[in-house]
Amino acid sequence: MIGLLGRKIKKVVIIEPKSADRQVYGLFKIPRGVVLLATILKTLGYEVKVYCEDFAQIDWDDVLSADVVCLSLLTATAKRGYAVAKEVRVREIRAGAPYKPIIMGGVHPTFATEEALVNSADFVVRHEGDKTLPELLEAIEGKRELESVLGIAFFRDNQVIKTAERPFLTNEELDELPFPDKTLVVNWEEITTDLVITSRGCPFNCNFCSVTAMFGRKFRIRSVKRVLDELEVLSVNAGGKRIVVFIGDDNFTAKEKRAVEIGDGIIERGLNLSMIIQARTNTSEATLAALKRAGVGRVCVGLESVSDEALKESNKRQEVKDIINFIERCDRVGVKIHGMFVSGFDNDTPRTIRGIVKFAKKYRRILETIQITILTPFPGTILYDLMVSGGDIVFHDWDLYNTHTVVHLPKKMKPSELQRETYLAMKRFYSVYGIFISLLKLNKTSIVISLFGWTEARRWRWGKGFRSHMRILRRMERRGLFTQNVLPDTTS
Repeated sequence: MIGLLGRKIKKVVIIEPKSADRQVYGLFKIPRGVVLLATILKTLGYEVKVYCEDFAQIDWDDVLSADVVCLSLLTATAKRGYAVAKEVRVREIRAGAPYKPIIMGGVHPTFATEEALVNSADFVVRHEGDKTLPELLEAIEGKRELESVLGIAFFRDNQVIKTAERPFLTNEELDELPFPDKTLVVNWEEITTDLVITSRGCPFNCNFCSVTAMFGRKFRIRSVKRVLDELEVLSVNAGGKRIVVFIGDDNFTAKEKRAVEIGDGIIERGLNLSMIIQARTNTSEATLAALKRAGVGRVCVGLESVSDEALKESNKRQEVKDIINFIERCDRVGVKIHGMFVSGFDNDTPRTIRGIVKFAKKYRRILETIQITILTPFPGTILYDLMVSGGDIVFHDWDLYNTHTVVHLPKKMKPSELQRETYLAMKRFYSVYGIFISLLKLNKTSIVISLFGWTEARRWRWGKGFRSHMRILRRMERRGLFTQNVLPDTTS
């Protein structure tokens, strides 16, 4: 540790690793929060470069020229991130380059801190990094005591040292953050959709979601003016051309009055935006109509299930009737829905999963696109703790935590049934007929997602990963390993 401190830092490279398997989010090339962190460091005088592996290969010579390397990890990208960190160490030795500190952050290192430290991280930034990362760099440079930096972890004398938790940023502090500078991203021209975050935290606490553990239950917001200013900068930079903006808030309409004010402001400023938002089913028709006028054409909604039992189990705090009412409201105002469903809850059966497709097809005119993901116990969630204590997690290979692969023991069907039925459900919804309907509507987003769903359903069926996992599941079922709760080591 002593050798890492007291060094001058001029250049920082931030890497966002790719996941082992494709996901629907990969269709839209959007870097996550690393761009904001990079921009913060740039304003402090550091030279910063961001590599998002989804659309830019890592330039290892560039990485070796940096003074510090940062990695932002999700659970599905954790193994790749660890591999990148080890590659940095190997290349340092081969090139005779100086040892550089590696900092890991993001949702996975926050809740699997020791694991990250064991896998080549010198420091872990836990929870929000907006203030923590700059202070940690100051500590590495010897400008402050390491222990004074809140929200970090590191090894000392073979012990994991965690400093006190850093309070989440206040509304006022969120307003002080700079607008993300996407030109810091290598191949930034390939970014297809601009990401704008107007709030953090979620007042709800679904048991399969890590948002509340990562960002807190308090809904913290940026001012309407600050949000509009950022949207206007994006619009001006695009020369007034219509641009696609994804509002990345987990629940943009949690404060409906504020959401409407943002929508009205977009109209008043004459911004030419095509927006996608995330919301809950309790969003009112008046709010949906106001956002439609402002350019919101699609809303992504966690519908989760068409079973009230599953919705109650997940602590979603909504019922099937709420979903139907929401769909009808969206239909009346002309906002399309991307429905996000989850299969594999305790009371789910093959019939439940088939019911999702039947329901989605019934409302296909407005519920144009869907995704059916498999219930996944991510570290940091209530679900993860429940499944660990119950011995229900079968696979601990993070590459499998892509929400397309069964990693737990469902209660009312075999794991292979859950895997197969989820695949078949996606295949049934994204049929040739479904693709034809999307083409007739001439909606680019619908066409892209529909084509992705169609190709992925068939890729899963014939791809090596799907077939290999199905063979493993069926072999384990035949040997009675699931029923006997004798689980093999799957971490290698």
